Amino acid sequence: MSRRRRWGARWGRLPLRVRLVAGFAAAMLVVLTGAGAFVYLRVRYALDLRLDEDLTTQSTQLTSAARSGTPLAAAARTGQGEYWQLLDSTNHVLAASPGLPAGSLLTPDQLNRALRQPVRADRGTLLPISPRPLRLYAVPVQPGTAPAAGQPAVTVAAVRRDQRDEALRELIGQLALANLAALAIASLVGYRLARAALAPVECYRSEAARIAAGATGYASPSPPPTTRSPGSAAPSTACSPPRTPRWIGSGSSSTTPAMNCAPR
Repeated sequence: MSRRRRWGARWGRLPLRVRLVAGFAAAMLVVLTGAGAFVYLRVRYALDLRLDEDLTTQSTQLTSAARSGTPLAAAARTGQGEYWQLLDSTNHVLAASPGLPAGSLLTPDQLNRALRQPVRADRGTLLPISPRPLRLYAVPVQPGTAPAAGQPAVTVAAVRRDQRDEALRELIGQLALANLAALAIASLVGYRLARAALAPVECYRSEAARIAAGATGYASPSPPPTTRSPGSAAPSTACSPPRTPRWIGSGSSSTTPAMNCAPR
């Protein structure tokens, strides 16, 4: 027997109320997951929009200063958690704000793309937690040209994502707990309602299964032999009402088997 058939047989042996509640819980899980994903995406979009606006403002100052030859240290107005770098076409750092490592913030592939067009990138991950998560925005100083080595080619504005990532992690935890609690409460209420409503159905179903299996001593009596005298008419072949079966050894005059189908 295949695995699918075995699971189908096990599923069919479960009580009707259990199958009903399982389907309801699965549907609720899909709905709650979709609602949680929608809330998460909307909050992340709002937080990213604020970061991108700050990066755009900072990058505009850096690029204008680099094109005019103004020292970036004097032109760039960086606040807490904001950084910048000036790179040449070989990815060497020409100037940088304090607090950054000595190397470039861009990978070689990111630099090649930034020489042609603005590039947004992230350093560090949301999960697991990174020690220095950054959002980067690299802009070419002279788009469409390839400056010589040692000449300003790309400005990089960076801002820390600590607050943004912490807010998203807290949101994920809160949504998970709220969805699990809602799913548990809905499943419990649904189970109690289904149990109360389907108790008679379960009773009739179990009794019918026992009768079909022949486990109750139920038997149908055979009809008595017919006798006729010579010259009498043949017995009628018209259908007569069937005899109602009785319980063997019940000692009762009742003609129908009694079922105790009170809610359990």
